[in-house]
Amino acid sequence: MDAILERYKLLDCNIKRTPLPSGVILGPAVEAKQTVASQDFPYPELTGSLLWIIRCTFLNAKYACNQLCAHMSKWDETHVTAAIHLTKYIKSIRDDGLIFRKQLKLDRLSMRIFSDANFAGDSTLKSTSAFLIMVDTVGTLVFLSKQQTTVSKSTMESEYRSASHASQVFEGFVNVLGQLGVTVLTPAPLFIDNTATIAAIKTQATSFKLRHLLLDHAYLRELCHRRLIAPEHIDGTHNPADMGTKLLSAEATERYSRFILDSAGGHSL
Repeated sequence: MDAILERYKLLDCNIKRTPLPSGVILGPAVEAKQTVASQDFPYPELTGSLLWIIRCTFLNAKYACNQLCAHMSKWDETHVTAAIHLTKYIKSIRDDGLIFRKQLKLDRLSMRIFSDANFAGDSTLKSTSAFLIMVDTVGTLVFLSKQQTTVSKSTMESEYRSASHASQVFEGFVNVLGQLGVTVLTPAPLFIDNTATIAAIKTQATSFKLRHLLLDHAYLRELCHRRLIAPEHIDGTHNPADMGTKLLSAEATERYSRFILDSAGGHSL
């Protein structure tokens, strides 16, 4: 982190309390804003440096980094400002980072899954999925924030895609840990803040006419039937997966960051 700050002459910069300014939506570069200073700034290099360190330890800044990475080939002064803002935020949490704690007994693990999606939140109208898989008393195992490959037609559909992806990753960990002799307690709670998605998982797919969504539905129902997951509702203001789908206030950013980075330390939402 010190090397990055020094390289881009930000070692003595002021800090920021959010990964990106609240309400900022980064769209395609505008020619009028492509100033000489912005084009001379090493935007791709800085974004690449941040991508590496965020992927390794600062999981709570993944969504902001994803937004920057979408404009690596063409950018303007808005994107440069956002990249510098993110760097200043990383400086403010440089001593935090992802924490894992050793559990005295590792033959049985308890996990929780948090899932969320922002419906049509991108300029392409594609949604962004985010999910968090946490091992109780140990730490955050997975935090993913990724744009969906196709356009969802409703909030429920976008949430469903995210829940399906989260469950697929969770099932993979259950199988791998099982081969290592470690048992994962099931069913693991799958927290979703969309009641329509939860209702759809628990009912028969009589109203689904899209084959790709029907496959996701069948997969999630199968995991429920096998008692690997148990969909549960969580209030939208207490879902840590929100950090991977939208820009939050400084208070919410700090609260979720403590929970994600040091979830084993007893922090609650």
